[in-house]
Amino acid sequence: MASNTSSEEVVIPVEPVTATDTTDASNADIPDYLKMSAMEHDQAVEHMKQDIEKEVSKQHLVGDIEPTSVLKTVYANDDSVYQAKIQEIEKNYSKIRRIRQDGNCFFRSFGFSLMEQLLANKSEIDKIKPSLTAVKTDLIGKFGYPDMTVEDFYDNFIEVLDKLKEEETDIEYLLKTYQDSGLSDYMVCFMRLIVSVQLQRNAEFYLNFISSKYPTIKSFLSEEVEPMYVESDHLHIDGLSTCLNIRIIVQYMDRGMKVQEHKFQEGSPINVTINLLYRPGHYDILYA
Repeated sequence: MASNTSSEEVVIPVEPVTATDTTDASNADIPDYLKMSAMEHDQAVEHMKQDIEKEVSKQHLVGDIEPTSVLKTVYANDDSVYQAKIQEIEKNYSKIRRIRQDGNCFFRSFGFSLMEQLLANKSEIDKIKPSLTAVKTDLIGKFGYPDMTVEDFYDNFIEVLDKLKEEETDIEYLLKTYQDSGLSDYMVCFMRLIVSVQLQRNAEFYLNFISSKYPTIKSFLSEEVEPMYVESDHLHIDGLSTCLNIRIIVQYMDRGMKVQEHKFQEGSPINVTINLLYRPGHYDILYA
């Protein structure tokens, strides 16, 4: 952050300062973290990290539907850039469902929105199952992942999809499922593996978009895709939407001049469209 140089005249004290006072005066403006030992600094950083994680853990994994205007309270009234963009988004999306900001927000947003729409349009459920089965088959047979682990994640995902077919299943079931950290994280894990499969199937293509610090697609996947709580970007979205042939529309709300819209798998025959809002480092679900 740039510092501002004050134009005010500095008043120098006339009275002499003792040796002790001189030491105190010289340390007065030194930030506390510069006075710490390396161990004390590490401990302070860890405490800060724990405080942030504690605040994040208070958020619902999947929140209730709210007016999109709630975003105006997130940003200061004098932040004209974001306030204007929120008004722009409100023109097409009147509601939002906020997701916990834990690094899994893209996958949780996608998964919940997908299943919410399948709940309302049950005939589409069987259209995505072949892609899911192919993911399981390739993970085990082609890429050598442990069969018991993969089948556990796959079975959990399919079980929820099959439950959506039942007449008595409602949105409360879906909310309860996604607000259960164990069940919800299981589905996030499987969706991360879906992206992994898609990128491995097309490694030569995707390597063109990956940082040179990752020499292989596997090294990228092991650091940026498969671990939980790692944030997602364009590659994750493309991988998931392409593998499952699901349409995704993302409204990018950043510091640019206007809201940018990005569409994935526009020609999908599956009657599902995942509408997401991206703010730096975070995704939520949008509703028209």
